[in-house]
Amino acid sequence: MENVELLVVGAGWHGLAMAKTYLECHPEARVMVLDSQETVGGVWAKERLYPSLRTNNMRGTYEYSDFPLDDNFGVKPGEHIPGAVVHEYFHKYTEKFDLYRHIRFRTKVGSVERVEGGKWIVTASQNGGLVEAKTLTIITDKLVLATGLTSQPVPQNFKGSANFGAPLFHVKDLPSHQNDLTRTAKSVVVVGGTKSAWDAVYAFASVGIPVHWIIRKSGHGPAWMAPPYVTPLKIWTEMLVSTRAVTWFSPCVWGDEDGFGFVRRFLHGTRVGRWLVDAFWNILRNDIATLNGYDSDPETAKLKPSTGPLWHGTSIGILNHPTNVFEYVRNGTVKVHIEDVEKLSHKTVHLSSGELLPADAFIYMTGWEIKPSFEFLPAGIESKLGLPGASNEDTTAIQKADEEIFSRFPRLRDQPVRNSDRERFSSKDSKAVAPYRLYRAMVPPVFITDRSIVFCGTLQSFNTPLIAQTQSLWATAYLDGKLPLDSTEHVNADTVLHSQFCRWRCPEGRGKEYPDIVFDGIPYIDMLLNDMRLKRHRKKNILAECFQPYTVVDYRGVVDEWRTKTAV
Repeated sequence: MENVELLVVGAGWHGLAMAKTYLECHPEARVMVLDSQETVGGVWAKERLYPSLRTNNMRGTYEYSDFPLDDNFGVKPGEHIPGAVVHEYFHKYTEKFDLYRHIRFRTKVGSVERVEGGKWIVTASQNGGLVEAKTLTIITDKLVLATGLTSQPVPQNFKGSANFGAPLFHVKDLPSHQNDLTRTAKSVVVVGGTKSAWDAVYAFASVGIPVHWIIRKSGHGPAWMAPPYVTPLKIWTEMLVSTRAVTWFSPCVWGDEDGFGFVRRFLHGTRVGRWLVDAFWNILRNDIATLNGYDSDPETAKLKPSTGPLWHGTSIGILNHPTNVFEYVRNGTVKVHIEDVEKLSHKTVHLSSGELLPADAFIYMTGWEIKPSFEFLPAGIESKLGLPGASNEDTTAIQKADEEIFSRFPRLRDQPVRNSDRERFSSKDSKAVAPYRLYRAMVPPVFITDRSIVFCGTLQSFNTPLIAQTQSLWATAYLDGKLPLDSTEHVNADTVLHSQFCRWRCPEGRGKEYPDIVFDGIPYIDMLLNDMRLKRHRKKNILAECFQPYTVVDYRGVVDEWRTKTAV
């Protein structure tokens, strides 16, 4: 059994930031990081990459504040970052801050157990390659779970899959199949409408392989895909969502944390304000639709979402491919089918319409398990950890939260009209499931005074690096006992209010399961900085504060600010 002060599970954006930040504040601490993969990077680990994979973000918005992704990485300003470069960035980051000596790779956690004395025991299996796997037992004072939300695919069992006779896999496994399929496949089938499905479609269509693209009519439909520059002013998309004046047009229950609550109250609490908000979202919707040319062809029209981008969260993607994916749809290389999969037979996909599609591979993107894949002990503790589960919650608290949300943001009452055929792919049954209920999207309220466990990365946003580094500092402050806490009653109320807000704010994304935020990322960072009594307004003047986008540069040195503030 090994003893550590801090154990971090996961070596992606959040896990690496957590380890680095904690060690900055505690250079002599015994810190261990576990990761089931062979390399650093989480979703950008080397084994999860394929040649055409790129970031939504362009250079300058997908890096930690204290480690620039500079010219040495071979990416020019204004370019989307190839996956291999992102992985190399993580490798260099891990080297620079001497994190490799803390990481155990190929180590899969089996269980997490709460024991007497307020400690946690984690058991894991370490696969040594040619060496027989061994079991590790680690006892830790502080536990940070940073496994993220895209680690484990939801398992699927398509009718007839045993008889398919060709590769059938989740898009996560595309790297291990792409080279062979590129050489041998005459056509492939891709199922799903999210950004990952768009990337898989592009990977094959761009090399001339015909693609049958199935977007389930019983599903969420196609994701909004924004060009890199949007609105009539041609604003860089990532910068748009990080500009304070733009964030005010998004209903956000924690938005007042930015210090401009009076503006948001006008925009969302008055008739004139709501007219302006509606105009903003209509302009954005029409601009994306026009730039993409959805209505220029019957086939591309199938890719036009039926509801506006207001409701979609991070299911909104950015068109980051070197060539125009819509052109492959127009020229027939990609055939779009808005149908359900009835069954599979030998190299054939049967649609609910009766159409038969030939396929040398079947690639599906039908969701991720949102809970950690390991067991929590003792039995029953899972319900106390704020994890998604069967709903047996305080309905009074939920109703009170909903009333406040609709009072402050009446437009959220007008939820989008849903597809009556829709059903969620899930490995579970269909009974009501509560979302993550974590204070600040990190701490189970039941354990708030315990200061021993934190979940990092249980939200999705367009500001992943910024949120990862801010969460890691907040978590360090919290675990150290240096972060002031509100009353337990207030913590519970805030937790329910924020998670319920996400449900109503992003019904076309994953808001009913976890925070799925696009325009609300900067106010979220404001909230965490406010908790730590650190400066939230980091621009030179009021005009810059409102109209210049926030970038990684603005948060450079924030860890040192905290260390100076809390120095004895």
